[in-house]
Amino acid sequence: MLGVTDSGKMVGVPHNDLKASMVTIKRMAQANKAEVSMEKEWEGPGGHGAKVLVQTLPDANPWRDVRVAFIGDAQSGKSSLASVLSCMELDDGRGRARLELFRHGHEIRSGRTSSIGSATLHFSESGEFIPPKESRQQFNAKYKCGPARVITLFDLAGDPKYYKTALTGLMGRELDVVVLIVSAVTGVGVVAQELLGVTSALGIPIVAAITKIDLCSEEILQRTIGQVTEVAQQVGFDEIDLVTSMPEIRRLVEDFHHSRQLPLFCTSSVNGADIPLLRSALTSIATAVVDEVDSSGCLKPLYLQVLEVFSVADAGPIIGGVVRQGSPKIDQTFSIGPFEDGRFEKVVVKSTRRDGVPCYDVRQGQSVTLEIAGATVSDLRQGMVLVEPGYESACTNFVATVRLVPPAKDILPVHALQVVVVIGAMKQAAILRTESPITEQGDSTAYFTLESRPEHIRVEDKVVFKIKRGCTGFGQVLRA
Repeated sequence: MLGVTDSGKMVGVPHNDLKASMVTIKRMAQANKAEVSMEKEWEGPGGHGAKVLVQTLPDANPWRDVRVAFIGDAQSGKSSLASVLSCMELDDGRGRARLELFRHGHEIRSGRTSSIGSATLHFSESGEFIPPKESRQQFNAKYKCGPARVITLFDLAGDPKYYKTALTGLMGRELDVVVLIVSAVTGVGVVAQELLGVTSALGIPIVAAITKIDLCSEEILQRTIGQVTEVAQQVGFDEIDLVTSMPEIRRLVEDFHHSRQLPLFCTSSVNGADIPLLRSALTSIATAVVDEVDSSGCLKPLYLQVLEVFSVADAGPIIGGVVRQGSPKIDQTFSIGPFEDGRFEKVVVKSTRRDGVPCYDVRQGQSVTLEIAGATVSDLRQGMVLVEPGYESACTNFVATVRLVPPAKDILPVHALQVVVVIGAMKQAAILRTESPITEQGDSTAYFTLESRPEHIRVEDKVVFKIKRGCTGFGQVLRA
């Protein structure tokens, strides 16, 4: 408490003295790897006083987050399955479970995801599953450094209207695994096929799950399995591997990166069929896919693409993203941008959090939220980057080698073709020019011109572009 006498009387001190005391406390906290926050400020007869909270920050957890995305058609049961896996409560058959993931009123009314929802699975150091209903206070008291491992499930939109939003989820989240969700009743649709093709092109490991098996007969289920086999073969799998027991999961994990078989689970969010099996499989795959964080990446200059921007009362702008390289430190100065005119602004990191838990150090591959000072929330947007001073760059033109995602038809050479370009979390309309047809088999050179504003684009960045319904391309940046 500042401005309080030894007897506990709230007297207050001059405002300048209070500010000087806060500066001193923050310097002491920084030297001891702690975070300072002013919880309350008040006025007394002698001036101002404050209640200040000082928290010791844990060092970076050596395990990076595991990120899993659910893709599929609308009404295939993605949101319900993600909720059941994380909350351990079955659906009532009328969509109650999916309400846990919906973020907007129109999603609740329509039952269709339009944004990128998320749910998390937490595990302790010993591998113990942490109950999702445990309060944040109980959680912090029991697991002082946060969970040892976090599996985040991203629920991507399946409605064609929100296809480009789903693309930003695939591109910007640095995914470790993608789960193709197929309804046993309706089978595989166009959106599921396109997103599966993009996922395969990006080289992300894939698992498949058929949902709503409680609503169909064995004959219909076998027909759906046949459809999944057909679309899997279109993207390079030889056949599917139906997983029905724990020994098969162990075999699956051992061959996960080398097998040309697509693992398939048959589940129901209503009666719980194979839900524990799928949860165990995702946990085992996550353990196999993600080892300890590569500490060498922390020595490189910081690169973080902004995925989310939001504000919190009594705090500066909050940005969220995945650390691609480097390590953001508290009170360190970085550049954020580009803004509409291509400029970057200097900002200072005021606090860092992982999964809501304050931490002192953040490493490559970890998801993080940062409180920054020096910018306003209204000026920030998804797709901006946070980089070290001297590494700022912005462009409106870039060249990439591209090809089409199967199945699609050849695109004839045209003078100018309007597309929507997605690079990480950046999404923008662009003009594509090419001198030769773009096909599925061979790479073509394409010239892109962004229409709205400059963006920070790096050589070798992966790019996906939407031409029209049923026609998506992908490639890699050659020059920017």
